[in-house]
Amino acid sequence: MSRLRSTTVLSPLIERDPELETLQTVVRAGRGVVVIEAAAGLGKTALLEQAAALAGADGWTVRRATPSPLEQRLPFGVVRALLEAPAREHPDLVDGAACAAGELLRDGVSPRGDSSLLTIAHSTLWFCSALAADAPLALVVDDAQWADRMSLGVLAYLARRIEDLPLALFVGTRTSSDLLSLLSGVRAATVLQPRPLSARGAAELIRRVAPETPGTVCRDVQRAAGGVPWLVSELALTAPGEISASTRARVRRRLAELAARERAVIEALAVVGEDASRHVLAEVAGVSVGEVGAARDLLVDAGLLTADCDHFTHPVIAGAIVAELSCGERERLHRAAARALIGAGAEARAVAGHLLDVGPSANPEVTAWLVAAAEATRGEEAATYLRRAVDEGAPTDDRPALLAALGVAAFDAALPEAYTWLHAAADEAVRTPDVVSRLAGLGVPLDEDVTSLDAYVGDSGTHARRVAALAHADDVAARGDGAPHGDGAHAARGAHAAARVSSGDHAVVLAHRAHLALADGDPRAVALAVSALEEPRLLAHADRQRAYELAARVLVVAGHERAEAAVQALVDAAGSARTRAAAAALGAELALRQGRLADAEDGARRALAYPDPFCGDALAVLVSALAERGAFEDAQAAVRGFDGIHSLMDGPVETPALREARARLALAEGAFEQVLDDVSGGPVAALALAHLGRRAEAAAVADAALAAAERFGAALPIAAALHARAVAEPDPALRATICERGLMFAGHGLEAVRLRLELGAALAYLGSRVEARDALRPALADADAAGAVPLAQRARRELVATGLRPRQAALEGAEALTPRQRQICELAAVGKGNRAIAQELFLSIKTVETHLAAGYRKLGVNTRAELAAELAA
Repeated sequence: MSRLRSTTVLSPLIERDPELETLQTVVRAGRGVVVIEAAAGLGKTALLEQAAALAGADGWTVRRATPSPLEQRLPFGVVRALLEAPAREHPDLVDGAACAAGELLRDGVSPRGDSSLLTIAHSTLWFCSALAADAPLALVVDDAQWADRMSLGVLAYLARRIEDLPLALFVGTRTSSDLLSLLSGVRAATVLQPRPLSARGAAELIRRVAPETPGTVCRDVQRAAGGVPWLVSELALTAPGEISASTRARVRRRLAELAARERAVIEALAVVGEDASRHVLAEVAGVSVGEVGAARDLLVDAGLLTADCDHFTHPVIAGAIVAELSCGERERLHRAAARALIGAGAEARAVAGHLLDVGPSANPEVTAWLVAAAEATRGEEAATYLRRAVDEGAPTDDRPALLAALGVAAFDAALPEAYTWLHAAADEAVRTPDVVSRLAGLGVPLDEDVTSLDAYVGDSGTHARRVAALAHADDVAARGDGAPHGDGAHAARGAHAAARVSSGDHAVVLAHRAHLALADGDPRAVALAVSALEEPRLLAHADRQRAYELAARVLVVAGHERAEAAVQALVDAAGSARTRAAAAALGAELALRQGRLADAEDGARRALAYPDPFCGDALAVLVSALAERGAFEDAQAAVRGFDGIHSLMDGPVETPALREARARLALAEGAFEQVLDDVSGGPVAALALAHLGRRAEAAAVADAALAAAERFGAALPIAAALHARAVAEPDPALRATICERGLMFAGHGLEAVRLRLELGAALAYLGSRVEARDALRPALADADAAGAVPLAQRARRELVATGLRPRQAALEGAEALTPRQRQICELAAVGKGNRAIAQELFLSIKTVETHLAAGYRKLGVNTRAELAAELAA
């Protein structure tokens, strides 16, 4: 006789103590009936395995059966699966009162007539009694919802007489089945209904295989899986979008249980999607609309659909079903879905989503639907549809136009193939403004008018000549007389361009003139930028031309009162990757100039998520912000990562801004000689020279920077130059005077902090300790608030030198939080998980966890709820 005597140590089940206690009680008692009723995935099979293991370890004879839907019409199928083998092994036990059971189990012969069920049930009772003579008998039935009606009747008959036998029934069923109604009134029967795992239970399950998983991740997984144990494991151990082999095997078993109609419906639903109408689903599945409803009810019983019949129990189920389809079958279903949706009047994107998964067939109708879908969206999604449209290759397709549209969409999505497709369109004589301007954005000029101006921005000499020519042509067009001015070649270029400079292009030319004026320190830059930004079309065309961005940056650098509004307008209007990157980079630069270091770092990291040349000077801003915070290792790592920046062309180009940022980092680290390797003029070079003891040279460089800044007229550059000049000045009285003058221009940013530090140090040297403290206290407060650690440390040292013991930085409470810690804690307090915070701030999850742990410690809290309360206090 086959017996299970388990020596296998099963993994302890989580949050199933009451259920396990019930199973142990039945085994200890030597008899009983346990029905485990729960939705698919809640652990019925695991509990039944525990029951079998407990019984086997105690010397019981264990027999099992797991019916499938295909066996529902086989009379006594479950009874035969349970007892056929013992009947053949022990023919002596199937005579007498057990004879009818023997004929069924050995020969497959069942009695006929209305009393057949009672006959077999009574005979099976005698056979089970004989089997249990030497050792108790455990009958274990999983998936009893698929059991045939006759077997259920036999099991119910046995259950009602269980108290007279050393026999136990352990039955698992997904839904309220006929067995439960048949067992009503059986005193020995216990119905267990295991519940989904709690957040604590899910965390315990996840940490068995991934011990370091953070609690927030465990909670997110528990919510996504609804506490279903196998889904918890699946989601925790596989990357998003991936489907494990174990899940595919689990779904494969479920599909094998289904009849042809139900399988056709579930496969069609997995391909078409849960939002499809019944008519569409029926057409794709090849069944009638009425059959769809009946099939869905059975699919709910199979644990594949939720109780409302409209949704998969989890999206991973749908993914696993699609993964199990052959390539040919998958394509057939997608073609059928596209046809059905077209017939139902669906929108283009719904149809195109299925056409993406079928091979090209040179069908112009397919191309038309894909193009229509692309026109309804933009960016990477549009590029995906258009790439497929190009591949369709219908004889009537306008291939050059498709290539142009594909190139534009790819550029707007920052796809690496953008240049290839745009250039292919240009080679096919497609020279529309959309194509020409985007190629210019990649540094490829196709024309000599304003549409190609962006191509020259990186080459100041050529850029200046092209802008001058177009500006002259603009003047000629405005006068309407065509009279040449200046040298002949210049006039010829102007006349050549005059016919092509429209009134709408005037603002573009102004923006580029402002950009060049800024580089030259020309005070007219701001006025040119303001005039350019008054043209609304400049912002409307920001996705394809850089003119708005260039003009807005002039206002940012100049510290103009309209700078913030200009940057925000670009943020709001951004529809392409380039514009989003430019807006993030400009916002980061503005934040840095205002001393908002955390915001500067965030904006720079957002911009750097886009490829070169879209990310502009974001790396320079990031390096500068990190240096100001004293995060020197992170800043050095950012500099080293320059060569690894993804580029749409030949690679990232080092800009003057990056060289200056690298110099600022070297200055902050005390590597003064290294500063001079990157810059030879400006305030940073002057500061390095001063620290090297070359004060006369430093003063000369600072004076030159001051003259340029005063000529340009922007307050912050003047303040920076005056700070450098003060550091170079050996006379402390004169140094104090220079600092006081600088504070008139510095505003409230870090330049003001630096000037106050120099002023305080000079005053202290002169013996004016009270006045020194008055300068140093706000410097310390502002540096602490900004998270500028090196400046704050110096402020404390200078205050100590005046004889004052400054208040140490808070060690506890909200005041102790750094700007980054506060930012992360505030996001966590409103319910965002660590992964969401990391994505929003462009940080690693580990970095978020570190800052959040520090915030919890300083605030003395342990939960997000306590965190929210503490921050609100």
